[in-house]
Amino acid sequence: MLIKIVLVALVLYMIVNLFMAMRIM
Repeated sequence: MLIKIVLVALVLYMIVNLFMAMRIM
């Protein structure tokens, strides 16, 4: 259960980073 929460958090973190990178570009 904890592993699933960590995976979801990592995916959200990556999506946010991509979104911010696209906005800066």
